[in-house]
Amino acid sequence: MLLVGGGSFLDNLKAKYKNKNVHFIGNHPNPINIVKYCDVGVLPSKLKESLPNSIVEYLFCNIPVIATNVGEVDKMIDAEGMEAGILIPFPSDDVTSKAYKKSLYKALEMMCQDHIRIEFKKYANKAFQKFDMNNCYNRYFSLAMEVVKKS
Repeated sequence: MLLVGGGSFLDNLKAKYKNKNVHFIGNHPNPINIVKYCDVGVLPSKLKESLPNSIVEYLFCNIPVIATNVGEVDKMIDAEGMEAGILIPFPSDDVTSKAYKKSLYKALEMMCQDHIRIEFKKYANKAFQKFDMNNCYNRYFSLAMEVVKKS
């Protein structure tokens, strides 16, 4: 398990748990170099992020996602009606609640099953396409041309 990023939550985990299979990477200048080696990208955020970059990075690397259902995350992992991951409910109280821990554990357990992870992975690249710079450019250009034609 690779834990990337910083903050008091990860600092507390690092101090509490010593396991040779858990690696605390900290902040990294180019997370793609780490993410591309992962089987699953997990963002169990307790923040109400509307469009987390890490989700885009996971999808770019063609890996399935586990994330809290906040902001636009549901639309981010959507691949024309199929999902590139599992959404868990946003913690109504805090991330230490039993219900939140149980939903995260269940999602992680599901992703440990090869056939489930592979099924979600099928849609990761398709979900990423909405963030591809060429596609974004073409949509903005089309919109600008429509505006110019109307004026």
